[in-house]
Amino acid sequence: AQGILKSNILEKNDDLCVYDISSEALQTFKANGARIATTALEAAQVSDIVMVVVKPWFVQELLTSIREVLDYKKQQLIVVAAGISSTQVEEWLCKDGALLPFYLTIPNIAIEVLASMTFLVPFHSTEEQENLFPVPYRSPAGAHHQGSVSLLGQYQGEFRI
Repeated sequence: AQGILKSNILEKNDDLCVYDISSEALQTFKANGARIATTALEAAQVSDIVMVVVKPWFVQELLTSIREVLDYKKQQLIVVAAGISSTQVEEWLCKDGALLPFYLTIPNIAIEVLASMTFLVPFHSTEEQENLFPVPYRSPAGAHHQGSVSLLGQYQGEFRI
């Protein structure tokens, strides 16, 4: 998330809402202009794009915990966790037969120093939704994401509903 703040992908740093179990990490994000959430549910509710950046063994618990507060008509999800399949995410996100548009990607720590690249593999998204992401072949130089992003990171199972 520090890389997102440094990269100027967002129009304003406070368009990024972060939830993390580490109060130290949250203070670092806050000092850099990000909004801080006190729960994963809060962070999941406030943004257009929800990024789940956790160890693979926490993805199921986190997704099933936030599923009910996600707006399947307005929000999109990015899962940044190695080894998680689209079938698993579909199973964990399915709500009354509906699926949230989501993307899978792999962890890439070099983003923190702006020396990385990655990919987003879309599932259940439209071309219009996919075009929201500022990628070099779609967006002019300096283009920003218009909207808000929530980052749910370092989830360790302490989250309670």
